[in-house]
Amino acid sequence: MDYLQQAQILHDEADKILSDMKLIDRLFEFGTVHMVGSYAYNLMVWRDLDLVLEIPGDDLKLADDVLSSIRSIEHATIKTLDNRNKNKKDRPKGVWIGLYIHQWKIDIWIMNPHETAHELSLRDRWIEKYKSIDAQSFLSLKTALAKDPDYHKAFSSVDIYEAFCHEQVLSAREFYAWFNKKKQRSPI
Repeated sequence: MDYLQQAQILHDEADKILSDMKLIDRLFEFGTVHMVGSYAYNLMVWRDLDLVLEIPGDDLKLADDVLSSIRSIEHATIKTLDNRNKNKKDRPKGVWIGLYIHQWKIDIWIMNPHETAHELSLRDRWIEKYKSIDAQSFLSLKTALAKDPDYHKAFSSVDIYEAFCHEQVLSAREFYAWFNKKKQRSPI
């Protein structure tokens, strides 16, 4: 399978669903929208899209208004998480809206300018890093690991990126060995 071609198909499909829902327009009413994650890197392997909505300050009322706007999207299921107090250490600081529609999971992180700047800095560093990788090999690894039921529970795409880019992990077996060592070193 040509993983690069598949990534482009998913990227184009993401553009279409965003356009059909007018999601970017809806979000721009409240702040500035930034594309992050695998969409920004053009390394998509499944229907998962990540956005950051930068709003002024930490106005929870504004997050409620965003949520109300999104609730009007037909056939969508919505979940939320207020992580402004960093209760979930493995998640960014902000309010998360999970929008599930037409086989897509769209993560919308509502963040203040400071947290947004941090996320964009990470995104930009990863974009630079990905310019020099073998994208086909990376997408092959990411595709294999996406089938694991522990994906998003025990490990995340950030772990996959880290293993591939920093440790030259190329196979699922190598990833599991690397990840188990990482867990043993991690203070819990």
